[in-house]
Amino acid sequence: MNYSQKFLIIFLIFIVGFIVWEIPEFKLFITGRVATPVTQPAIANVTVYGQLGNITVYFNPVNFTSSDVGEAPGGTYPKVNASGVGYIRVNLTENNNMVWDLYMNASDLTDGTHTIPAENISVNSTCSGQKTPPVSLITLSNNLKPICWEYDTPTSSDIQPHAYTDIYFYLYIPAGQYNNTYNGNIWIYVNHTGTDPTGDNRTWYGPSNTTVKVKQFIEIVWSLVPIEFGSMAPQTKSNATNNKGFPANVTNTAVTNVFIDLYINGTNLVSGANFIGVGNVSYSNATSLATWPSSIKDLSLSFPAVGTTFNNWKHIKNNTDTLSYWNISIPTAQPGGVYEGTVNAKATEEGQDPNT
Repeated sequence: MNYSQKFLIIFLIFIVGFIVWEIPEFKLFITGRVATPVTQPAIANVTVYGQLGNITVYFNPVNFTSSDVGEAPGGTYPKVNASGVGYIRVNLTENNNMVWDLYMNASDLTDGTHTIPAENISVNSTCSGQKTPPVSLITLSNNLKPICWEYDTPTSSDIQPHAYTDIYFYLYIPAGQYNNTYNGNIWIYVNHTGTDPTGDNRTWYGPSNTTVKVKQFIEIVWSLVPIEFGSMAPQTKSNATNNKGFPANVTNTAVTNVFIDLYINGTNLVSGANFIGVGNVSYSNATSLATWPSSIKDLSLSFPAVGTTFNNWKHIKNNTDTLSYWNISIPTAQPGGVYEGTVNAKATEEGQDPNT
């Protein structure tokens, strides 16, 4: 080995040793490039099905009776209760997440024998923006009727998921409706407005939820009056003027809901300080001019005793006319003047005393 080779070997050993000894120091000076952050979104999917909540109803039952006496036939009455709320409030429980429509039907109201048709119940609701009766109400029936739905009327709409609707009720009691307490049922049906694969719907049933008490009601009306006798001389008799007391008529109107007995009384006919006694006036129960006078009664200050009225003036049904033919007798030497008095007709339920 010559000198040059030895020198090269020694130089290489020196360099390798320096590098090995300096490696820890090299670490202090080594740097690297930092990568720029990158956001990569991922897509998450979930399908939420529509779900109707359960129906809740507040301020029921639907009672149309405002007092213990009851309501008269031939009129329309709103729903009432102790708190004076004239509506029911329909809502769905909080788990509802769907826009919904509401339908309703009703049964006839019945006392077991007599009925008031379901069609006599009508409603309106706040879903159409109406808080008082509009010109046209929705008439209920035995079949479902739409109350809140988007195709109902131009002002009507369906109901938002967490909204409610107030439904106002009105009942027409037919003329002559038998006096008793009547009860009926209502159903509320709710379904969703949108498309839902589950076909969700709900029904609420209110047995005996509509009720009304119809009171005993009697109505009579005079016609073919006043009873006029014209001009007469003392100590003469005369029938009343044609169709002004000959006859006169008392109508038991269509709204009366019991059979009646009819009674008549009157007053003296007075002219200043003078009078013609009530007993100088008489009346007949003739049913036509041809049968007058079949029997005659003298007018009295009091009503006849119970059971002593004319036979054909008893057990009179509603919507019936009862004729009476009138006559007067002028006393001897009766002072001249225009004499006036009053004639009263009284109808009682069949068999009741008119003087109580």
